[in-house]
Amino acid sequence: MAYDAKAIANYFLDLAKSKGEKLTLMKLLKLIYFAHGWHLAITGKPLIDEQVEAWQYGPVIPSVYHEFKGFGNQPITRSEIDPQLLKLFDIEVPAIHEDDSFTKSLLNKIWDTYGADVPHV
Repeated sequence: MAYDAKAIANYFLDLAKSKGEKLTLMKLLKLIYFAHGWHLAITGKPLIDEQVEAWQYGPVIPSVYHEFKGFGNQPITRSEIDPQLLKLFDIEVPAIHEDDSFTKSLLNKIWDTYGADVPHV
């Protein structure tokens, strides 16, 4: 089952935060693109349920781009939302399934391999 691309974005944003690093939109898009490609190569199945588009400066996942385009080329920051408030309004934040250790392991490997080396503008 392919994930909402924003679930993968949220995972990388949380991972970056836990490591004390920041991500720009361009770097985030490239990490998702690499993860999607590796997942497809290893499993034969897509990681995300959205088409990747070729734009002028590289691969773009439109839903992720539109979610974070307001940050421009600055690091993405977001405030933590109270989980109780999310439940109150029945809002689900896109996330990797808790028991999906394969995907988490793959995303961690992508971060370790490309996280610091992906150029950001």
